[in-house]
Amino acid sequence: MILNEISQQIPSIPAGPQLEGKMGKIEENVSKDRENTSFTSVPEYSPQGEGSERSEGQTTNVSRPMEEVSEYFETFSDKIDPDDLPPIIKDAADTQEDPEDKDCMILGTLCMGSGASPNVFGVYDKRKVYPPFYVIPYGPPSSDKGMLIACKWMVEPIENEFMLINMHAQEEYQRQLIEYQSLDKAQRLSTPPPKEPPMKSLWIPANSSASACYQALGDNGGWGITFETEADTLSTTLSQDYGDYSSGLRAAFHHEPITLRRRRDHEFIKIDEPRWAIMLTCTPGQIHILFKSFENGLGSRFVFYGKRRRFEWHDVFAKSDKTIDEQFLALGQRFKGIYDELVKRKDKPIQVVFSKSQQAQFNQFFSELQTEQFGLYGDDMIACVRRLGLVCFRIAMVLTILRYEGSMPIIDLLSQAIVVDDRDFKTAMTISNCLINHTAHVYADIFNYCKDAKSKNETAAMLNQEKTLYESLKTEYTTDDARKAAEKLRIPWKSAERYLGKYVGKYGIAVRITNGHYKKIKE
Repeated sequence: MILNEISQQIPSIPAGPQLEGKMGKIEENVSKDRENTSFTSVPEYSPQGEGSERSEGQTTNVSRPMEEVSEYFETFSDKIDPDDLPPIIKDAADTQEDPEDKDCMILGTLCMGSGASPNVFGVYDKRKVYPPFYVIPYGPPSSDKGMLIACKWMVEPIENEFMLINMHAQEEYQRQLIEYQSLDKAQRLSTPPPKEPPMKSLWIPANSSASACYQALGDNGGWGITFETEADTLSTTLSQDYGDYSSGLRAAFHHEPITLRRRRDHEFIKIDEPRWAIMLTCTPGQIHILFKSFENGLGSRFVFYGKRRRFEWHDVFAKSDKTIDEQFLALGQRFKGIYDELVKRKDKPIQVVFSKSQQAQFNQFFSELQTEQFGLYGDDMIACVRRLGLVCFRIAMVLTILRYEGSMPIIDLLSQAIVVDDRDFKTAMTISNCLINHTAHVYADIFNYCKDAKSKNETAAMLNQEKTLYESLKTEYTTDDARKAAEKLRIPWKSAERYLGKYVGKYGIAVRITNGHYKKIKE
């Protein structure tokens, strides 16, 4: 039955398509077929120069509607050979067809795995670090964020085992309590009462009080996972005195000690090395509620991934042998086998290391990335870049452990160190190259544009000289291309360098592909 026929029976359904203009604009502004990118470095990008630009020309306006802020689009799964992925990650990605959805499932699987990988560590910047990291996939309503809840099933078999352990521990506690209560008064005075056992659970609910949150982490040996489909849950909790554990979140990212003293019962909680994985999904507006700014360092500890609004209808009755939850539960059963083997390594934890070649590539990439991002957005982005480097290393750690599924020779290793496979190194770097663009988009656009915008039609002023340089560049250009163009136009390089940063960070008329390599967004 065609849409016009349906509309005659149900008047609330329009008789014809109403979205052509909107979809056309999105397709015009954002190219869906981005060129295959690499994390290989390109010509150096230097920080912004000094000097005033008011005397350099008259201004012309560049329109930048606010609704486009949340529609940033870039993917990484289509830039990675699926056969290069560890089997669990490949199978998680294969539950989806669209590159955006594949990306989200990969990030979700990695984050869940990072929160349940005991006895694995690395040394980064002369400090021992562990796999857990923080990630926020975000998008407007109708961007299919809800599917990410399936990733929770990745660790459900482990959680079920914890519940059995808790049940048996409680039974034993009740038995001991009955024995204690059956003692006479004199015996009770000389016998310590049984202690109630801790309740082990991977999950740390975002609506927990600070004390409950830290207690849960302590009960589980410092490990925990927070997964919320609405960031408002966490932002509401953090705004309350009883639930303000933002300092704990900041400390846990770097495994710094968390302490809490409670007056009642004179209880003292101390977690020496918290290992906390966090995944939140939300809308763009919820991000600004959760992070008022990046100044206190909490925002820079998260990596972000933006999804677009979906206008097309998909087949909700498409046949599948298993539901998405069942598919991820099956992946969880496989991950449980890896987890069980890691638990056995308590006395011989596994150290994940980069090869000398990988270390050199990593340092060169992030050194150039830091210089570039400083030039684009200023010194506040330096913290984001440096923490992304740590997240990249952590992602490589998780990929390395997942690659041993099935064989698990790491149990028999005489050495405790495992060198990251080159495939996993390239995957981690490719993911990071994409995440810096999404994270920079949140930093620059959501904070610098949304919170101060007076209306949806607010425009940004663009100097004639800025526009001339922009128009002289090809659709894809490098820093070296811009330098040569500036010389021909007789524009001082310090000014041109500043303009390049504004094309991406202020006007949003170009996007970064990789270090020093950019692409125009068609107006």
